[in-house]
Amino acid sequence: MREFRKRLWRDWKFRVSVVVLLGLLISSSVGMELMDKAAGEPGPMQQSPPTMEHWFGTDLNGRDLLYRLLVGLRVSFLVGLAGAGVSFLVGTTYGLIAGWFGGWIDNLMMRIVDILYSVPRLVFLLILIHSFSEQVGELGAALGWSWLQRWGKVMILVLGLGLTEWLTMARIVRGQVLSLKWRAFVEAARATGAGVGLILIRHILPNLGGVILASLSLTVPSVILDETFLSFLGLGVEAPLASLGTLLADGAAAINPIRSRWWLLFFPAAALVLLLFSLYTIADCFRDALAKPLLAEKKVNKKKF
Repeated sequence: MREFRKRLWRDWKFRVSVVVLLGLLISSSVGMELMDKAAGEPGPMQQSPPTMEHWFGTDLNGRDLLYRLLVGLRVSFLVGLAGAGVSFLVGTTYGLIAGWFGGWIDNLMMRIVDILYSVPRLVFLLILIHSFSEQVGELGAALGWSWLQRWGKVMILVLGLGLTEWLTMARIVRGQVLSLKWRAFVEAARATGAGVGLILIRHILPNLGGVILASLSLTVPSVILDETFLSFLGLGVEAPLASLGTLLADGAAAINPIRSRWWLLFFPAAALVLLLFSLYTIADCFRDALAKPLLAEKKVNKKKF
């Protein structure tokens, strides 16, 4: 791990991407708290261009676009991390079980994965959202939980995105387990009388850390991009919450041949590009750092022979 961290930090693309990502994360977490709460309320300056008072301009209802953009970044970060967490839990557990037991259990579980791969993700998400969003809202109203009424649809969206992204994780973990379960350290654990659960959690799962980390680094931007697309179509996050998708939809609606309110589209699009670019660059750096030791080992073996 020490050598892995050194390789990562020596890559200038990784350093720049981490700085950009931390800047967006800190801005969405702290910057909104430093601004006046009234900036997020409707005001008289509707669709005003960027000024010293409103750096990113205002939207159709006179709300500060910078404040709304920070809210959208926070929601996108939460959806991306939570969706990746669901994908990690489901995919890792599924892949560990399929790879360890093998045989007909592995064949059955992998055929289920193949079937789920053939289901269009958008159709699955639409069915899930329309089937449970109203029920969650009614449950929140019955229990008096206002937070459930406000975040219920977002929670369903996170669950749906996580349940569509776990398939790749399961295949990757299953393939690694098939190659690890016959290694000497696993045989030694069996010889000492260790159970299946202990072997999987204590001996095999730690050896999958690098592969899982690289896969998660690709899952987070994928979930954020899916959420942005659904919110842009009006199927994801809804008012009064904001996300990058809803801000892009509002900006696209404000563009017309008569008057171009460019700031409503430019700043949310720039934030989305910076966020996805930094996340995908970090994922590429993870992959390269994990592949270098294998390439070096292959070169040494060729020289010996």
